[in-house]
Amino acid sequence: QVVVASNDGIFAELADEGWALTVLSPGREALSDRLRDAARRTVDLVDAERAATRRWRSRALRAASLTPRRRASSSRSGSTRAARATSRRRARAQRG
Repeated sequence: QVVVASNDGIFAELADEGWALTVLSPGREALSDRLRDAARRTVDLVDAERAATRRWRSRALRAASLTPRRRASSSRSGSTRAARATSRRRARAQRG
């Protein structure tokens, strides 16, 4: 594998020599027509970043909707019921 960080002409020349190019680009419009045509694959870093941001946001929103308070109130766990029963017994014992 060869990695070249330079101008479009050098990349296009490599493709002309038979190298299969995968080009990482900061946006499709940043590539010259010659390099765009020579590349076997183009990875648009702007698109990749947008996709990653969307996935992160959706996971963050999903996690925010599952806060501990909401989980406890929606599931009514046995430990919550036991704690309420204990506090009722104590209140009755104090009253008399």
